Amino acid sequence: MEHVQGNAFTQNGYARLEALFQCEGLDLNDVQYLYNLLGQDGDVFDLVLVLRSPSLLTEYEPGRLAQRVFGTVTVLRRVLIKYREMEDQVRKLGKTSISDALKAQSENRNLRRQHKFLGDYWAREVKRLLDEKYDSTQRFREDVRKIYHECAENKQALEEEVHDLNEKLKDATMHCQILARQLRKS
Repeated sequence: MEHVQGNAFTQNGYARLEALFQCEGLDLNDVQYLYNLLGQDGDVFDLVLVLRSPSLLTEYEPGRLAQRVFGTVTVLRRVLIKYREMEDQVRKLGKTSISDALKAQSENRNLRRQHKFLGDYWAREVKRLLDEKYDSTQRFREDVRKIYHECAENKQALEEEVHDLNEKLKDATMHCQILARQLRKS
């Protein structure tokens, strides 16, 4: 009677006067999701109301309507249990997961900073060593050139000295020969 007084749309139906009302239902995608979520229970498809039009009694035969209503409640209870379990797991693991993720992010940032610092340090060190090697090579080449020139000058001086000594030796030998002749003559 409340429906008639509330100006609801009514019609003659299964058990006298019916009041049509809109209710939310699950479509096939929702039922499939429930099927996957609840561990592949085969009774999900049979027990859950799937709304197809505004009238419950015209869509669902009256003999199974109560079974489907109670089945829907059973399935929704299972969903709530699964949801609460997941919520508890997320709550328990969420804090540690978030803190672990933040720690990992912080550690990653520190490692990147250290990597950059060490990379820059070793790049400078390699550059310094290459510059030092270049300078050493240049000094070595310059030292070798100096030593080569000194050796060439010393060789030249020694050759001149040998030449002078050979000349003196020739002169001394000739002088000895002259003295030896004079000595024989006398």
